[in-house]
Parts: sequence; structure tokens; C-alpha cells
Amino acid sequence: MPYLPDDLHDRYFTLKNYGGYILLFWEEHARGSTEGKVKIWCLEIMIERRNEHEVYGKVEWCHVVHTFPDSVSLKYYLVTTV
Repeated sequence: MPYLPDDLHDRYFTLKNYGGYILLFWEEHARGSTEGKVKIWCLEIMIERRNEHEVYGKVEWCHVVHTFPDSVSLKYYLVTTV
């Protein structure tokens, strides 16, 4: 089961539409080490419309996509295809 923090409502996060998927990005500050790190997580949700009134989502993927020094704070996310 993918990790999704219980306190996500207290964190900075952003949602992006990506061709039938929703991407959810959030920051996690690592604690307990002498050198602080910020982990950027990504959760990918596949969206499916079942009928006129129902939309379903399924978590497809969830991982840390990058780790930065604690001095970095991200303000914008850009989703691209290659």
C-alpha cells in the first residue's frame, strides 16, 4: 500500500492533471539526522469515468521522486512528457 501521510492537509501539496491521471506532489522533511533533507513525493492516481455521475480512482504508483537539502523549498511543479 502506498504511503500517504495522515497530516497531508497540514503540508504544502499540489495536484496536476496528466492525461487521465492525477498526480499529487508533497514535501516531507526528514527528521532525526544532523543534515536535514526534503523528500518530494509523487502519488499517481488513474481516473476512470464509469458513467455520467461516477468517477473512480485507483492508486497506480507512489514514490519519492527527489531528495533535496533542507534549505530548498519548491514553489512550482512542472509535469512534462518525454
